[in-house]
Amino acid sequence: MKGKIKDRILNNKLQWLIITIVVLMLLSIFVSSHSKYISSFSDTITLNIRKPEYTIEFNANGGTGSMSSQTLTYGTSTNLTANSFTRTGYSFTGWNTESDGSGTSYTDNQLISNLTTINGETINLYAMWGEKPIKYAVQIYGINQDDDADGNTLGLTFGPAVGANYNNAYITHEYEETSEGSGEYYVVIVTHIVSSNGSETTTTEYLTDSSSNKVKRTQAQVTARKNINLHEMTWTQIGVISDKTVFEDCMLCGDTKSVSITLNSTIASGSMYDQYGDGMGVLASTVNNTYKRWNSNKSQNSAVGTNVTLDNDEEAYGSNAKNAGGYKTSYIRATLIGADISNPTIGYAGDENLSSSTCLYSCIESDLKAVITPKKVKYVTGTSASNYSLNDDIADSIWIFSEREMYGTGAYCGGTTEGLGTNGDGYNKFGNTESKYYISSYSLDANANRTVYDADGSSRIRWLRTPNLYSSIDVRDMNR
Repeated sequence: MKGKIKDRILNNKLQWLIITIVVLMLLSIFVSSHSKYISSFSDTITLNIRKPEYTIEFNANGGTGSMSSQTLTYGTSTNLTANSFTRTGYSFTGWNTESDGSGTSYTDNQLISNLTTINGETINLYAMWGEKPIKYAVQIYGINQDDDADGNTLGLTFGPAVGANYNNAYITHEYEETSEGSGEYYVVIVTHIVSSNGSETTTTEYLTDSSSNKVKRTQAQVTARKNINLHEMTWTQIGVISDKTVFEDCMLCGDTKSVSITLNSTIASGSMYDQYGDGMGVLASTVNNTYKRWNSNKSQNSAVGTNVTLDNDEEAYGSNAKNAGGYKTSYIRATLIGADISNPTIGYAGDENLSSSTCLYSCIESDLKAVITPKKVKYVTGTSASNYSLNDDIADSIWIFSEREMYGTGAYCGGTTEGLGTNGDGYNKFGNTESKYYISSYSLDANANRTVYDADGSSRIRWLRTPNLYSSIDVRDMNR
């Protein structure tokens, strides 16, 4: 009995073994004959999953204008729509995911991708705005002519650009050989007129002396000066040049340099203008009226000027104000450098002095401030011709010229120009017989060489701003 059971088990195992072998053989044959289909199947199978789409909304954030929303797809890189918002008095600086700028920042027209993985999400981008700098055009007035507080000679003295409207223009110079191989060169003044799209047109004229003869330079002079381009150089590059006499032709030709000034909300008038050149020559339209006025009780005797509304205290002084304290204690000095004016009494600027953080000097580009050395400033004190005196006990980084500086110590500011330069002979720019701006005196008249232009395009002939005896001047005007 046991033997029969054992034989049956063996037979069953043998049958299953045979069946397994047959199945494996059939499977091998099937795979071999259909291998190309199986390979194709593994290569081509895909999953059709829809990628998330999201929308960007552009917010003016205080600006004006409109921009359409932008739809983007996850996994695709796309440039942000270029900004078309504007804001008066400000420049567009980019986008941010938060209105206060505390989020993620993006530049204008930046290439972006994958801002979110959520399908249908809306992302808000807020326009960021920075106060728009104004351009103030300056020219070199003197070379090695001023002193610092310790009596050391300073290199370059800059003043407001005169003679033309530089809001949409600037001046450079170049050299032209008198004849081939002569080794002598004429100095050529180049005026660049700049359009709103950045294109330029130029006109040229020769630098001449007081007898209308063309000014010539030697090969050695040209070699030393040919790479001196005041308009293009940075303030740092200007500052590191030890021999400042290489700037002589820049001064004589009236080459201009632009100063970037970002006015804070306290001092700004709120008026902004398009400037494509080196800028204005007088800061009148862009500075708050409050801070363009003299302190009538602490400056020189002066007429009140036109279009000035006086308060009751100011009216009591009017055009007969006796300003014994002079420039040192004037409100305009506080406007310029944040000077602490103690006990100003009656002041056009009321009772508020501008501080070091709100004054005009604080608004000047940092590269320029880094190379400025304060100049010893001469100013007049006294209440009448019989007791006027000239002082030089202050040194400021920026200041306003006085007529006294130009004319000297005479009772009515006639005589010598001891207020200017180490030798008291006036600045080279206006006294040099080879200068484009050669003039015989510093008198206030309509001479075109002294005309300055405001940012609004208006012209002003009184570029000497500090008022004094018998001088009728608008006390709101400020140029330094």
